Order: sequence, then structure tokens, then C-alpha cells
Amino acid sequence: GAGAGKRASQQERRSSALDALLSPAATCADCGARRPEWCSVNLGVLLCLECAGCHRAMGTHLSKVRSLKLDSWEPPLLALLSRLQPAADGTGGANAVWEAALNGASPPTVRRPTPSDGAGGAGHREHREVFVRLKYELREFVDKSGDAAALGAALLAACEGEKPEEALRLIASGASVDYE
Repeated sequence: GAGAGKRASQQERRSSALDALLSPAATCADCGARRPEWCSVNLGVLLCLECAGCHRAMGTHLSKVRSLKLDSWEPPLLALLSRLQPAADGTGGANAVWEAALNGASPPTVRRPTPSDGAGGAGHREHREVFVRLKYELREFVDKSGDAAALGAALLAACEGEKPEEALRLIASGASVDYE
């Protein structure tokens, strides 16, 4: 009946969105490893297994980690996650929000962790954990410009305009989700 057709359509959308996220061109937002199979749902980034472990260690109040292959996904969440990924040329996306000021970071010695799929292995876990905490918990690389009222008004406009990347940027910058 009609219910079976709707379920089949949802399955096709889910499968298509998952295929796009699991693309060979996808990379871990934290270390750059190829073909990440995990993601932080609330941060909007794809993660390799090693970096996903660091996110889990921070706690679910900071990063909600799920497997792209093992967990079930609703089409609207997959669609949102897909919209938060970089363009084909590597620009934009959620990671651009979290690393907006990385190149100008202080101290300038902050380095991205070694790719977990690199020839030399995953590298030191401690370095990976420090980088992940600096990036998401302390928000060291986020552009934090703007006052609270302006950020709140801009967040409301981004949500009403269905601009998830802009909404994420504003929340990361300190906009209150309770703005009225």
C-alpha cells in the first residue's frame, strides 16, 4: 500500500545520503584520514575511529558520536549532516566553522593530529585528544566575533532561513539558543 511506498522512498533517501557521507573523498574533520565511518551529530563533522574515540572521551554533553554504518539514521538528520559537509572543492562545511581561526591560532604551534590511516599509524593519542579538546570544548579555533544580542538575532534569522552552516557558526561563536 501507500505506507510501503513511503518506507521504500525513505530507505532510498537514507541510502543515498549515507552513500554520500561514506564517499571515498570524505575525510575525518580532525585528522584528515580518508573514509571516516563515524560522526559527531551535534558538531556536524565526520570522524575516523581514532578521533571518534577522543570525542566520546569528551562526553556526550560536548559531542554525540554515532556510527554511519552501525547506527540507524532518520532521513532528516542525514540530510542535515549532508548539508554540513564541505563542498566538492573542500570549502565550507561544519569543519570550516570549527577551524575558522586555526591558521592564525595562538600558539602557532598547534598542529592537526596525524591521519589515523597514515603510513606511520595514528600517532600519539594524547596529541589527538588535546587537539580535539582545543577545537570543540575550548573552541580555540572558532571565530568569536560579535556581541550576544547581534549573535542571537543572526541565529534566529539563520534558523528561519534554513541555513544550518550559518546557525552552527553562530552557536559555536557563542550565540544563545535561548534568544528571544
